[in-house]
Amino acid sequence: IWLFFSGLKIGDLFQWPLGIIANTFRLQNGTLTGSGIMQISGWGKHAQEAVTGGLNFAIHNGGKALLLGVDIYKLTAMHY
Repeated sequence: IWLFFSGLKIGDLFQWPLGIIANTFRLQNGTLTGSGIMQISGWGKHAQEAVTGGLNFAIHNGGKALLLGVDIYKLTAMHY
């Protein structure tokens, strides 16, 4: 069975270690993702600044984190 979400095959969503929600966000049209070991994704008006600024951008600009199904210790910013 092939399930499509915004033009993506469900199999494509499981090819990323962060899980299906993060990977679905990362693969959406208009979403930018940085490179390197600590990849940040951004979408919208400040996407480029979020990607290049990483956690500093989020911390200094009122960034929020939504954790679904994991505890606070899975949040990279918690260790920053």
